[in-house]
Amino acid sequence: MAEKRLRAVSELVSASLLVLIAITVGSIVALIILGNLQSGLQSLSQENLRAEIEAKEALSIDAAYIDPNGVLHVVISTGGFPVTLQAVYINNTLWSCTAGYNAVSGSAQGFTIPPYTLAVVSCNVGLPPIAYVKIVYPGGEIFAVASPVG
Repeated sequence: MAEKRLRAVSELVSASLLVLIAITVGSIVALIILGNLQSGLQSLSQENLRAEIEAKEALSIDAAYIDPNGVLHVVISTGGFPVTLQAVYINNTLWSCTAGYNAVSGSAQGFTIPPYTLAVVSCNVGLPPIAYVKIVYPGGEIFAVASPVG
């Protein structure tokens, strides 16, 4: 029987194949990492933009009083960005109030006030001796103390 000679791959070919496999695996891992990094940076950028807009929302209280009919009026003004009201608390209790500017009015919760606008938030509270008011919006909270006039 004829003896079969086993032939092996030369050292040069095996080293070249090993280098090619390592480069291919490294490239695939690098592409996966870069893809994850890019999506992470994109979501971080969107979160930063959202936080920047919320930080620029400015709301200030110009006046707060309770009229002789028992209606609390809070005059507020906005800065350079629109502000959406989220909630109105009076004496640490959530109240259903109305908000309006010019001829536009509606429920205070979810009401959007344009930039550089005076608006009035009105709530029927009766005639308490004093009312502690907190208005919540995406940029934070503002506080006022109101008492009856007239």
